[in-house]
Amino acid sequence: PTPETTITPVLSKEAGISAAEKSIKYFDSKTKSVELMLYSKEFQLLLVYAVKLPSYEKPNMVVYIDAQNGTVIKIDDGIRYDGPVVGTGIGLKGTAKSIRTFLSAGKYYMIDASLPMFLAPIDSNKGVIDAYDAMNDTSGNGYLSAGRVFDPNNDNNFNDNERLKAAVDAHFYSREVYQILKGRFGRSSFDNLGGTISNVVHYKQDYNNAFWNGSFMTYGDGDNSRFSNLAGGFDVIAHEVTHGVTERTANLVYEFQSGALNEAVSDIFAVIADSTNWLLGEDVYTPGIAGDALRNIQDPHNGQVRGGNDWQPSHMNEFEVLPNTEEGDNGGVHINSGIINKSFYNLATAIGRTKGGMIWYRALSVYLTNNSQFIDARNACLNAAKDLFGNGSAEYNAVADGFTAVGIGPNSGATYNLTYDDNSPSTSVYEDLANWELAVRFTPPVANVKITNVKIYISDWSNTGTGQFTLKMYQNAVNNLPGTTQLVTPYPYSPSVIGWHSFDLTGVTTPGDFYVSARYDGINKPWIGADLPPGNQKAYEFNGSTWAKLLSPNDYTLFMRATVTSTTSVTEIDTKVPERFELTQNYPNPFNPSTAIRYSLPTAQNLLLAVYDLTGKKIADLVDNYQNSGTYEVTWNGMNNSGEPVSSGVYFYRLQTQNFN
Repeated sequence: PTPETTITPVLSKEAGISAAEKSIKYFDSKTKSVELMLYSKEFQLLLVYAVKLPSYEKPNMVVYIDAQNGTVIKIDDGIRYDGPVVGTGIGLKGTAKSIRTFLSAGKYYMIDASLPMFLAPIDSNKGVIDAYDAMNDTSGNGYLSAGRVFDPNNDNNFNDNERLKAAVDAHFYSREVYQILKGRFGRSSFDNLGGTISNVVHYKQDYNNAFWNGSFMTYGDGDNSRFSNLAGGFDVIAHEVTHGVTERTANLVYEFQSGALNEAVSDIFAVIADSTNWLLGEDVYTPGIAGDALRNIQDPHNGQVRGGNDWQPSHMNEFEVLPNTEEGDNGGVHINSGIINKSFYNLATAIGRTKGGMIWYRALSVYLTNNSQFIDARNACLNAAKDLFGNGSAEYNAVADGFTAVGIGPNSGATYNLTYDDNSPSTSVYEDLANWELAVRFTPPVANVKITNVKIYISDWSNTGTGQFTLKMYQNAVNNLPGTTQLVTPYPYSPSVIGWHSFDLTGVTTPGDFYVSARYDGINKPWIGADLPPGNQKAYEFNGSTWAKLLSPNDYTLFMRATVTSTTSVTEIDTKVPERFELTQNYPNPFNPSTAIRYSLPTAQNLLLAVYDLTGKKIADLVDNYQNSGTYEVTWNGMNNSGEPVSSGVYFYRLQTQNFN
């Protein structure tokens, strides 16, 4: 039925305006207007005055006054703070996409406040996904002109200009990544606390990169030669968001193996999110060349030979030892990540990306720590697979097989790159006399290591013969000077180029500190790269009869490096805090060729676990470092600290900490 209502007001327009003005505590409107209209309230039609009282802060203020009795029906300040809506936009490839936007003060902003993590009010900017345009500003830090992305013509269709396309893709893909984190892993945003995911597009000019800076993602436009706009890659977005996840979980240090793990984790979750292939960055890389990609998880060589721009190693026998410098890729973080990527491909092809992702997420969020190495990643994934699917399950075995296939086996140990220079020598040094030597002392982070490679930087020899020298190595003696010779047959060597000269070694082991030395013959005088004093306190000199540490004013930093691998494998098998210290019986016992020893630490501390013979002589250091609380298992391969197999017999092992012996 048609509702009955009167259309003849009792109040005058002036009275309606007066009632409206009185209803507002602070009134500064310079203009006012009124309209008689019908207003629907609780299924009734009321005759009201719609009094418009615009101000600078609230230009759309309207007060609705009952035209019969003067009561205030509603005050509408015209500001829309509670307006998550669904809009549309056009991405970089011209594809129309449905995006979540927000209507505020009459404008549609690229803000997604529709997710469970959103915390009102919208002004708090908590728990949203949003987008900013840096306007290609090259001044300062590149963000000085950044502003929120909004719809210029205010129709909630972000298709008005080319600049909007990058924001549409970044906004759309970020929501997809959030849904994967939440749906598959139960994680609320990158920090698991509903942290806002902000995207900044159009960073600087022709910028060929995308990055996570600890707070938000940034995407360059690319130079349209090496890269197109990086916001156009779903896997690129997933990669960058995962850096945020890693930062808030294992927080892997961005250098050497831990840094390569950091990059690999982002690559792994990128191909989990974008599961259409095993390529990374194919949508934005070299837009003029079809079918290529920045990285290939299935084939890290990426169709290139070693040394190519986009080549990565796929096995530990191809591991690249690089300096911890910008030129050295922080120790090869974007290069050696290929080995871990390949191990994930092996795993995922055996059990699927979904299960592989579950294992890696648990490894990242529960077991990996900030300084984890490749062997630690194997152990972490094995523990995660055991937690999720059971010890000895098909998934557990697939993890083991995947890592073993790339050379990360149960006894492979962790690899450490010992670098004490800045990769940019400012001067050079050499010895004039025969049998004099210059050496660097190296301190491995763990006891009982194999020395697999050393490097020496030769900067010149043009006026000093052929530049020949003899490479020698020594163990550290009790007086903290070079002692026992470690190279049975020293290397005579003549350099052919200026730069780093690499020596691969086999069978060279040390229980602790060691020295790498260049011995001179008095005729040939190769110049060793160095930095001027004060140095790093690691340089030593042999004068033909005695060793001495180089002190001021001659304490140069000598450019020598070493790579070592631990000879024992330590696995954390349970992160639960034990109630007490415990050292259990080794198994198997008797053993050949290796045995496992398990121990528990109720508190984090430094510890020493060593093997002794019946006379009490120490035979092998198994663990000599700081460890968190937990239960661990270490494998002894029957070798002594010199890397030699021990004879059959009875041996004891002993665990010492500051609280337990």
